[in-house]
Amino acid sequence: MTAVASLLQRELRRLAPYALAVTLVAATALVASLLGRRWLGSAAVGFAPLTWLALGLAVAVPDTQSGGAAFLARLPVAGRQLTSLRLAALAACALPGLALVALTPALGPAPRASHGPGFPDAVGLDLLALGAGALASSMARTTISAVLLGLVALLGGALAVSVALPLEVVLESGGVAACLGLLWLVTAARTVHLGELHRQSSRPVALGLAGVATSVALLVGGSVAVHLELQGDPAAYDPPARRAAREAGQ
Repeated sequence: MTAVASLLQRELRRLAPYALAVTLVAATALVASLLGRRWLGSAAVGFAPLTWLALGLAVAVPDTQSGGAAFLARLPVAGRQLTSLRLAALAACALPGLALVALTPALGPAPRASHGPGFPDAVGLDLLALGAGALASSMARTTISAVLLGLVALLGGALAVSVALPLEVVLESGGVAACLGLLWLVTAARTVHLGELHRQSSRPVALGLAGVATSVALLVGGSVAVHLELQGDPAAYDPPARRAAREAGQ
Protein backbone atom coordinates (compact mmCIF):
# COMPACT_ATOMS: atom_id res chain seq x y z
CA MET A 1 0.00 0.00 0.00
CA THR A 2 1.36 3.40 -0.94
CA ALA A 3 2.00 6.16 1.56
CA VAL A 4 -0.79 8.28 0.05
CA ALA A 5 -3.36 5.50 0.44
CA SER A 6 -2.23 4.86 4.01
CA LEU A 7 -2.55 8.54 4.89
CA LEU A 8 -6.01 8.72 3.33
CA GLN A 9 -7.12 5.71 5.35
CA ARG A 10 -5.69 7.32 8.47
CA GLU A 11 -7.66 10.52 7.87
CA LEU A 12 -10.85 8.59 7.20
CA ARG A 13 -10.43 6.58 10.42
CA ARG A 14 -9.84 9.78 12.40
CA LEU A 15 -12.92 11.52 11.05
CA ALA A 16 -15.20 8.45 10.97
CA PRO A 17 -16.70 8.87 14.51
CA TYR A 18 -17.59 12.51 13.81
CA ALA A 19 -19.00 11.63 10.39
CA LEU A 20 -21.12 8.93 12.03
CA ALA A 21 -22.52 11.45 14.51
CA VAL A 22 -23.32 13.92 11.72
CA THR A 23 -25.04 11.22 9.65
CA LEU A 24 -27.05 9.83 12.57
CA VAL A 25 -28.36 13.26 13.55
CA ALA A 26 -29.28 14.07 9.93
CA ALA A 27 -30.96 10.67 9.55
CA THR A 28 -32.91 11.26 12.77
CA ALA A 29 -34.18 14.56 11.41
CA LEU A 30 -35.14 12.91 8.10
CA VAL A 31 -37.04 10.07 9.80
CA ALA A 32 -38.73 12.50 12.20
CA SER A 33 -39.83 14.64 9.27
CA LEU A 34 -41.26 11.65 7.39
CA LEU A 35 -43.11 10.42 10.49
CA GLY A 36 -44.40 13.85 11.43
CA ARG A 37 -42.52 13.97 14.75
CA ARG A 38 -41.85 17.69 14.77
CA TRP A 39 -40.41 17.77 18.29
CA LEU A 40 -37.80 15.15 17.40
CA GLY A 41 -37.00 16.88 14.13
CA SER A 42 -36.62 20.23 15.89
CA ALA A 43 -34.28 18.69 18.46
CA ALA A 44 -32.16 17.14 15.71
CA VAL A 45 -32.07 20.42 13.79
CA GLY A 46 -30.92 22.31 16.88
CA PHE A 47 -28.22 19.76 17.72
CA ALA A 48 -26.92 19.24 14.18
CA PRO A 49 -24.64 22.33 13.96
CA LEU A 50 -22.68 21.11 16.97
CA THR A 51 -21.93 17.79 15.25
CA TRP A 52 -20.81 19.63 12.12
CA LEU A 53 -18.66 21.90 14.26
CA ALA A 54 -17.05 18.83 15.85
CA LEU A 55 -16.34 17.33 12.42
CA GLY A 56 -14.59 20.53 11.39
CA LEU A 57 -12.62 20.67 14.64
CA ALA A 58 -11.27 17.18 13.99
CA VAL A 59 -9.52 18.27 10.80
CA ALA A 60 -6.20 19.45 12.22
CA VAL A 61 -6.04 20.27 15.93
CA PRO A 62 -5.84 16.65 17.19
CA ASP A 63 -2.62 16.19 15.19
CA THR A 64 -1.31 19.59 16.27
CA GLN A 65 -1.87 18.86 19.96
CA SER A 66 -0.62 15.26 19.93
CA GLY A 67 2.49 15.92 17.82
CA GLY A 68 1.09 14.11 14.82
CA ALA A 69 1.62 17.21 12.71
CA ALA A 70 5.38 16.97 13.34
CA PHE A 71 5.33 13.31 12.31
CA LEU A 72 3.39 14.09 9.13
CA ALA A 73 5.80 16.92 8.28
CA ARG A 74 8.69 14.43 8.14
CA LEU A 75 6.95 12.07 5.74
CA PRO A 76 8.03 12.04 2.07
CA VAL A 77 4.68 13.51 1.02
CA ALA A 78 4.27 17.03 -0.31
CA GLY A 79 2.38 19.44 1.91
CA ARG A 80 -0.08 20.24 -0.87
CA GLN A 81 -0.77 16.53 -1.32
CA LEU A 82 -1.31 16.04 2.41
CA THR A 83 -3.75 18.97 2.49
CA SER A 84 -5.60 17.48 -0.48
CA LEU A 85 -5.90 14.17 1.38
CA ARG A 86 -7.36 15.94 4.41
CA LEU A 87 -9.90 17.73 2.22
CA ALA A 88 -10.81 14.53 0.38
CA ALA A 89 -11.39 12.71 3.67
CA LEU A 90 -13.45 15.61 5.03
CA ALA A 91 -15.57 15.72 1.87
CA ALA A 92 -16.14 11.95 1.97
CA CYS A 93 -17.29 12.21 5.58
CA ALA A 94 -19.46 15.29 5.07
CA LEU A 95 -21.30 14.42 1.85
CA PRO A 96 -23.62 11.70 3.27
CA GLY A 97 -24.77 14.01 6.04
CA LEU A 98 -25.29 16.92 3.67
CA ALA A 99 -27.29 14.69 1.33
CA LEU A 100 -29.60 13.66 4.18
CA VAL A 101 -30.02 17.26 5.27
CA ALA A 102 -30.90 18.34 1.73
CA LEU A 103 -33.44 15.51 1.45
CA THR A 104 -35.21 16.41 4.67
CA PRO A 105 -38.24 18.64 3.99
CA ALA A 106 -38.03 20.15 7.47
CA LEU A 107 -34.41 21.09 6.93
CA GLY A 108 -34.15 21.90 3.27
CA PRO A 109 -34.74 25.24 1.57
CA ALA A 110 -38.04 26.71 2.75
CA PRO A 111 -39.87 29.95 2.02
CA ARG A 112 -38.12 32.74 3.84
CA ALA A 113 -41.37 33.92 5.38
CA SER A 114 -41.54 30.71 7.43
CA HIS A 115 -38.53 31.55 9.54
CA GLY A 116 -37.93 35.23 8.98
CA PRO A 117 -35.46 37.05 6.75
CA GLY A 118 -31.78 36.53 7.23
CA PHE A 119 -32.10 33.23 9.13
CA PRO A 120 -29.88 30.62 7.47
CA ASP A 121 -31.53 27.31 6.63
CA ALA A 122 -30.09 24.02 7.85
CA VAL A 123 -27.82 23.29 4.88
CA GLY A 124 -26.25 26.75 5.08
CA LEU A 125 -25.97 26.66 8.86
CA ASP A 126 -24.36 23.21 8.82
CA LEU A 127 -21.80 24.30 6.23
CA LEU A 128 -21.12 27.41 8.31
CA ALA A 129 -20.56 25.23 11.40
CA LEU A 130 -18.25 22.92 9.43
CA GLY A 131 -16.25 25.89 8.14
CA ALA A 132 -16.06 27.46 11.61
CA GLY A 133 -14.78 24.22 13.10
CA ALA A 134 -12.19 23.65 10.38
CA LEU A 135 -10.99 27.25 10.64
CA ALA A 136 -10.62 27.03 14.43
CA SER A 137 -8.88 23.66 14.11
CA SER A 138 -6.32 25.11 11.71
CA MET A 139 -5.57 28.12 13.96
CA ALA A 140 -5.50 26.61 17.49
CA ARG A 141 -2.88 24.41 19.10
CA THR A 142 -5.07 22.75 21.76
CA THR A 143 -8.49 21.15 21.61
CA ILE A 144 -9.99 23.41 24.27
CA SER A 145 -8.89 26.60 22.53
CA ALA A 146 -10.12 25.22 19.21
CA VAL A 147 -13.56 24.43 20.66
CA LEU A 148 -13.90 27.91 22.14
CA LEU A 149 -12.68 29.56 18.96
CA GLY A 150 -15.00 27.42 16.86
CA LEU A 151 -18.04 28.34 18.96
CA VAL A 152 -17.16 32.03 18.72
CA ALA A 153 -16.69 31.73 14.94
CA LEU A 154 -20.01 29.91 14.54
CA LEU A 155 -21.95 32.44 16.59
CA GLY A 156 -20.18 35.37 14.91
CA GLY A 157 -20.79 33.90 11.46
CA ALA A 158 -24.48 33.30 12.16
CA LEU A 159 -24.80 36.88 13.43
CA ALA A 160 -23.03 38.24 10.35
CA VAL A 161 -25.33 36.22 8.08
CA SER A 162 -28.43 37.40 9.93
CA VAL A 163 -27.58 41.05 9.24
CA ALA A 164 -26.53 40.47 5.62
CA LEU A 165 -30.13 40.75 4.44
CA PRO A 166 -29.42 42.23 0.98
CA LEU A 167 -27.22 39.30 -0.04
CA GLU A 168 -29.64 36.82 1.50
CA VAL A 169 -32.44 38.24 -0.61
CA VAL A 170 -30.44 37.54 -3.77
CA LEU A 171 -28.94 34.18 -2.85
CA GLU A 172 -32.15 32.90 -1.24
CA SER A 173 -32.41 30.54 1.71
CA GLY A 174 -29.11 29.88 3.46
CA GLY A 175 -26.95 30.91 0.54
CA VAL A 176 -24.89 33.45 2.46
CA ALA A 177 -24.20 31.04 5.32
CA ALA A 178 -23.14 28.33 2.88
CA CYS A 179 -20.82 30.70 1.00
CA LEU A 180 -19.28 31.94 4.23
CA GLY A 181 -18.73 28.37 5.42
CA LEU A 182 -17.06 27.43 2.14
CA LEU A 183 -14.82 30.49 2.33
CA TRP A 184 -13.76 29.45 5.82
CA LEU A 185 -13.06 25.91 4.60
CA VAL A 186 -10.79 27.33 1.91
CA THR A 187 -9.08 29.50 4.54
CA ALA A 188 -8.61 26.47 6.79
CA ALA A 189 -7.07 24.46 3.94
CA ARG A 190 -4.69 27.30 3.14
CA THR A 191 -3.75 27.65 6.82
CA VAL A 192 -3.09 23.93 7.18
CA HIS A 193 -0.97 23.97 4.04
CA LEU A 194 1.06 27.11 4.75
CA GLY A 195 0.80 27.49 8.52
CA GLU A 196 3.50 24.98 9.53
CA LEU A 197 1.32 23.49 12.26
CA HIS A 198 4.18 21.32 13.53
CA ARG A 199 6.05 24.39 14.80
CA GLN A 200 5.37 26.93 17.53
CA SER A 201 4.40 29.85 15.34
CA SER A 202 1.84 32.62 15.06
CA ARG A 203 1.57 32.02 11.33
CA PRO A 204 -1.62 29.87 11.50
CA VAL A 205 -3.39 32.57 13.51
CA ALA A 206 -2.27 35.28 11.09
CA LEU A 207 -3.41 33.27 8.07
CA GLY A 208 -6.74 32.44 9.69
CA LEU A 209 -7.43 36.03 10.70
CA ALA A 210 -6.55 37.22 7.22
CA GLY A 211 -9.07 34.77 5.77
CA VAL A 212 -11.77 35.88 8.22
CA ALA A 213 -11.09 39.54 7.41
CA THR A 214 -11.34 38.80 3.68
CA SER A 215 -14.62 36.90 4.07
CA VAL A 216 -16.13 39.67 6.23
CA ALA A 217 -15.01 42.30 3.70
CA LEU A 218 -16.67 40.32 0.89
CA LEU A 219 -19.83 39.94 2.98
CA VAL A 220 -20.05 43.64 3.78
CA GLY A 221 -19.10 44.74 0.28
CA GLY A 222 -21.61 42.40 -1.33
CA SER A 223 -24.39 43.49 1.04
CA VAL A 224 -23.73 47.17 0.35
CA ALA A 225 -23.60 46.63 -3.42
CA VAL A 226 -26.85 44.65 -3.47
CA HIS A 227 -28.55 47.15 -1.15
CA LEU A 228 -27.65 50.02 -3.47
CA GLU A 229 -29.00 48.06 -6.43
CA LEU A 230 -32.29 47.22 -4.70
CA GLN A 231 -32.71 50.58 -3.01
CA GLY A 232 -35.41 51.78 -5.38
CA ASP A 233 -37.47 48.57 -5.18
CA PRO A 234 -39.91 48.72 -2.23
CA ALA A 235 -40.70 44.99 -2.53
CA ALA A 236 -37.06 43.90 -2.68
CA TYR A 237 -36.96 42.78 0.94
CA ASP A 238 -40.37 41.11 0.82
CA PRO A 239 -39.67 37.53 -0.35
CA PRO A 240 -43.29 36.64 -1.31
CA ALA A 241 -43.60 39.84 -3.35
CA ARG A 242 -40.18 39.22 -4.91
CA ARG A 243 -41.14 35.68 -5.91
CA ALA A 244 -44.49 36.88 -7.31
CA ALA A 245 -42.73 39.55 -9.37
CA ARG A 246 -40.26 37.01 -10.69
CA GLU A 247 -43.04 34.59 -11.63
CA ALA A 248 -45.00 37.38 -13.32
CA GLY A 249 -41.95 38.29 -15.36
CA GLN A 250 -41.67 34.72 -16.60
